[in-house]
Amino acid sequence: MVEYWLVKSHEQYSATVGCSASPDGNRTGGDCVSELSDRIDAEILLADYANIGTDGKLNVIGGGIQIIGFNFEQGLTAAFTIYVGLSCPLPSADTAAVEVLLADAAGDVVHLPGPSGELQALRISHNVQFEQTSIQGIDVPKGALPSTNHMVVAFANGLPLQVGHSYTWRVQVDHDVIASKSMFVPAPPAIPVIG
Repeated sequence: MVEYWLVKSHEQYSATVGCSASPDGNRTGGDCVSELSDRIDAEILLADYANIGTDGKLNVIGGGIQIIGFNFEQGLTAAFTIYVGLSCPLPSADTAAVEVLLADAAGDVVHLPGPSGELQALRISHNVQFEQTSIQGIDVPKGALPSTNHMVVAFANGLPLQVGHSYTWRVQVDHDVIASKSMFVPAPPAIPVIG
């Protein structure tokens, strides 16, 4: 299972690897285009562990990794987490279709076995609104801070990726790529030949 958190609601959702629907079951995609895609900025951080606290703060352990270890006995990568921060200069009533997906070195979306064994795209989708920034007990004037949303996706069991390959996480808004971050899954070290 893949777990992810959205800071606006402080609710925790679970999604199956390869899901292409938001937590409420609604499919995002071509019919969900907004005027926001040109105004949204995104950042991606890979970490050993991360979460969003109830106060809306990002907590990170081992942030900034690019190499994801591999457990050869289990055939899975080490556990890791991806953080995606989204910001928009001004609040908007529009809804943006945000997708976080994993692509291989050729740029194709990675497909992994789903719960019933069929291959599914490693894609997490969510409809996002950028509301006025508000902090309890503080008067924040409109436009003083960008409107933000945060997603944390934890792969607690790792992923069955191929060793010796690089992969790229992409954040797409209404199908436009707005951020990417590469990672590498190393092969085992060569065993020296003696004799």
